[in-house]
Amino acid sequence: MVNGLRRSDPWIAIALALVSVVLAIAAMRAYRASGIQPFFYQENFAPAVMVSCGHGFTMPAAEVPALREFLTLKRNQFSCAELPADLKTGPVVWNASWVYLYRAVGTFWKISGITWTSLDIFVAIMCGVVTVALYAIFRVIASPPIAAVLSLVLTAARGNLTQLLSLRDYSKAPFVLAALFILSLLAVRRYSRRTTLLLAAAYGVICGVGWGFRGDLVIMLPLGALVAAICLHRPLLDRAAAIATIVITFVVAGWPVVASLGTTGACQFHYSLLGLSTPLVGAMGIGPAPYQFSDQFLDTSVAVRVFDYATRVVGDPAYTTCTPEYETASGRLYAGLVSTFPADLLLHAYGSTIFTLASGLELQAPGSLPGKAIFDVASRVLSALSPAGPVLLLAAIGVTAATSTQLAIALALVSLFLAGYPAIEYEQRHWFHLRFLPWYALLIVASARYRDWRRTEWLRTGAAIALLVATLAAALAVVRMVQTGRVKDLIRSYQAAAVEPLSLQYEGDVVKVAWTGQDRMPGSILLAADLLAIRFDPGACEGREPFTIRASYAVDANWHDLSSTMTIERPVDRERAQAFVPVFLSGYDNLEYLRFTGLRVEGAPASCVAAVGRIVDGKQVPLWLQMQVPAAGSQTPLYQTFRVPRIVRRLTGQ
Repeated sequence: MVNGLRRSDPWIAIALALVSVVLAIAAMRAYRASGIQPFFYQENFAPAVMVSCGHGFTMPAAEVPALREFLTLKRNQFSCAELPADLKTGPVVWNASWVYLYRAVGTFWKISGITWTSLDIFVAIMCGVVTVALYAIFRVIASPPIAAVLSLVLTAARGNLTQLLSLRDYSKAPFVLAALFILSLLAVRRYSRRTTLLLAAAYGVICGVGWGFRGDLVIMLPLGALVAAICLHRPLLDRAAAIATIVITFVVAGWPVVASLGTTGACQFHYSLLGLSTPLVGAMGIGPAPYQFSDQFLDTSVAVRVFDYATRVVGDPAYTTCTPEYETASGRLYAGLVSTFPADLLLHAYGSTIFTLASGLELQAPGSLPGKAIFDVASRVLSALSPAGPVLLLAAIGVTAATSTQLAIALALVSLFLAGYPAIEYEQRHWFHLRFLPWYALLIVASARYRDWRRTEWLRTGAAIALLVATLAAALAVVRMVQTGRVKDLIRSYQAAAVEPLSLQYEGDVVKVAWTGQDRMPGSILLAADLLAIRFDPGACEGREPFTIRASYAVDANWHDLSSTMTIERPVDRERAQAFVPVFLSGYDNLEYLRFTGLRVEGAPASCVAAVGRIVDGKQVPLWLQMQVPAAGSQTPLYQTFRVPRIVRRLTGQ
């Protein structure tokens, strides 16, 4: 900390916590008054009720009507007296990895009574911890007044307060920020061996317990190990001891989570696959490629793909999401995609870093905040400057390198890791707590004593920035070469697969496909899937501009609609005028939820679609993606790229 810990720091922290709690409670009341209700998968909180009523971490073996009404938000209160006297309980079989969250809420309810509105205070306390953790992080490099103002401003920003509505997702923030404070201490200061190991143990415990609140905390384990290995101011053996301490304490503190994985799974790969959907990839500024995994950000879209992969490739059917069988199949599917498309995953991390750092400078005030007019003016100015967020981090790394290479490595490692990992599923709820990063970088840049710098410091700064940029660019170039070869192999496997023709019927711009699908699931569960090969007739595809085809579905609800659109470059080569699209049928007990029905062609005659067939042997091509085969000699890259910025498109007429 700047000039070390001061006597005023504990009092400032207490004051900040109190102000933050009051602000959070006021925000929650304002949200409820305006009709905005919290949502954090309350239907899954039966284990918390069981804890509160003295039944431990269990689930009712049979449905309790009064409890069902409470969990589905039809009522605000529940009394333990409403549980049957002879209640039978069983193990938690859904999201048991939330064990500490359920236990914490259950314990809180023992004090407050079992009501949803009482959890406004629970999440407000978490908000207070977040503010104190931010203050502590800023105090490592700034004076108390600056650290206090920044932590309070970030707490009062809409990006933080709106996340209070999701207790489950907000619950990770106190643990992540507290762990980062410990990491910053370990990286900045030299401690004795005993103190270093105590801090390492505290880091492991915080992350392990946090893992039982939100699965995101598992990502902090490799980060802590990396910092301990590279950035500690201790001999090699002490670094090894610190790594071991972090791992052991993490596992011990998170053991209930570890134990739950063998019986319930944690659905981590399900969420990772969701992160590959077109809407979330586009949110990171990444444009379309000749292929895509899923056009929809829907659990259904991922689930049917995993169910299909489990039966077709793994050979171990998964009937329900988030089971151990589902975890295995989704993990193998994700590993196959990562292996085939490594450059895209790296680009996602770059996009996440850029947009997270830029968004961190955008501060919007909630409607009820005093002094909102001043806040809004500052918000407009900062919004215009938000593209400077990534630049600030580069500058901070360079400035740090001027005096300490080791600290510069630590700053780059932690910042890029934190800002990049939300790419796994890029939604604001996964990175809202990281908005402090560009402000931290700004403090580093602003606090440097440039008057004392000589030519050496300026050269070290420039060299560090250039080296970092060159390293990131070179890494992307190398993995793009690897990916290009693997995608070409994937396309060749698609083209080499045997195809069974399907009957077509043309009605206006619609091509109805006579696809029935073969149910692969036993019992009453319906699941059929095929990879369709679509062949185009260049002679019938009039014009030069790209056109679109839409794989259409008949569905019983919007959240089952897997209809997807693919932009097709006008075909010129009959042999390569081809596209592929996975199609699905799903339902239960003879009731179909969704079924592929045909193709809608826009921008070209429907007769452009000359033939459609199904790949006969699905195991021959394990990875199914929606894809157009590039024309011979095409310069279309077989990897994703960033979209051209809007201002550049305007200037160039694109």
